[in-house]
Amino acid sequence: MTITTQTYWDINGTPLNTYAFNVSTLGGGRLSVPDYRGSNVEVPYRRGEVYLPKIADKRDITLAMWVSAMDDDGNPPSSGNIEAAWQANFDKLRRLFWTETQELVLTKRFWRDGDVVAASANVEYLRGLEPTMDAPGLGKMTINLNMADPFFYGDPVEIEMEDGDTETITALGDAVTYNITLDMDAGAELVNLTPSPDLSVSVSVDAQLDVRNKKVNNLATPALVTTVGSDQWFKIFPGSNSLACNNGDVTVTYRPAYF
Repeated sequence: MTITTQTYWDINGTPLNTYAFNVSTLGGGRLSVPDYRGSNVEVPYRRGEVYLPKIADKRDITLAMWVSAMDDDGNPPSSGNIEAAWQANFDKLRRLFWTETQELVLTKRFWRDGDVVAASANVEYLRGLEPTMDAPGLGKMTINLNMADPFFYGDPVEIEMEDGDTETITALGDAVTYNITLDMDAGAELVNLTPSPDLSVSVSVDAQLDVRNKKVNNLATPALVTTVGSDQWFKIFPGSNSLACNNGDVTVTYRPAYF
């Protein structure tokens, strides 16, 4: 299989940038940021509106693609049947995107500080598998996908902290991430000293916290989770974060959030 670019896309691990089918443009939301969810409030006799903080909303993304009659390496069909070869490639692409009752994993690659970074998002097919034939053996389409969580996430980064440690980390990503797993000793407290006021999370028993989904994993006995300073259990900001660990050990595993 020949992949035609370093910054290729894949769906559930299958590359989308080959000679059989390919993502062709940078438009359609591929480089955009999520819209905000929420609105300001009108107050009688006050000019304008009162500002209220907002959060990232769900997001749609579109991939402009073409499908050819070539194989993945750019060879024409050995049978000479262009129509049949094109149909086989389109059928493969259609099966990749249309899945019932489950999300797909869409991975993109992009340049960041001179290196290619891979980041993945869960997506759901909306529409667009309706090609327009520009020539025999060449069809074009725009595939629309929905991202319930509007961010792509990079590879996990692990930070091990012992009782009494204070550590400054430089977190990767474009936005605050809640995609965090915390493995915490009973009584341990983790504090992010970067925001004002500080934000912290502590547990009453040994626990693994899924911060994004506010779940305690692998515990028969519920853990008492106490948080201060945030409506979320914890968060890590892009850039510098000063973390402190008290009353036990904590392993922090986070995935950076990218637009």
